[in-house]
Amino acid sequence: MRTPWGKAQTVRAIADGIRVVSTASHGGMKLDAARNRLIPEALRRASGWYEEDCEAAIVVAHFAPEFAAAQSERGEASAEAIDALREQAWGVVRNYFPAGYEVATGRTLAPGESVERDGEQFHERHREDWVVIAALGEADGVHCIATRGGVRGDVEERTFLVAREEYETRSRHGFVIDPARHRRIDDAAEGPGVSG
Repeated sequence: MRTPWGKAQTVRAIADGIRVVSTASHGGMKLDAARNRLIPEALRRASGWYEEDCEAAIVVAHFAPEFAAAQSERGEASAEAIDALREQAWGVVRNYFPAGYEVATGRTLAPGESVERDGEQFHERHREDWVVIAALGEADGVHCIATRGGVRGDVEERTFLVAREEYETRSRHGFVIDPARHRRIDDAAEGPGVSG
């Protein structure tokens, strides 16, 4: 079987129209056309292929009874097992596909319910701030390389010195430099007490 990740090494039928595949490099799930139509359009992949890292949760959320039964030694699952599997899958969908989740469920996510949404909001709030993109632990603290908005690529970079204890409090989305408190230490820095 050909997959988006190369030739399948294993193919496992979970139920009619649901296959789990693995290749030498990656894997995922394949839904037949009938099963794929049951996925809300906001979350549906037109090809019926769902990669294993995050998209597979879309499939599990919609077909939790089939997956719970496939995991059971007896081929059947309790309502509690199905609910737990479904909730775990929806958690991944909320985290990584927040817009699709909101359209598919009609529910607006609150702050803290989606890693991806929280990251988008963090970067929107700090698009003009110096956000760390790389950090090096040194004897005098953490040397933080930052760009405006945390943008990577051919953009201006500045290096700041941050106390190790403070840097360790950073959020999962990044660390925002406060130029009034964090000393600039790169070659372009100017002013008394600034080292190159």
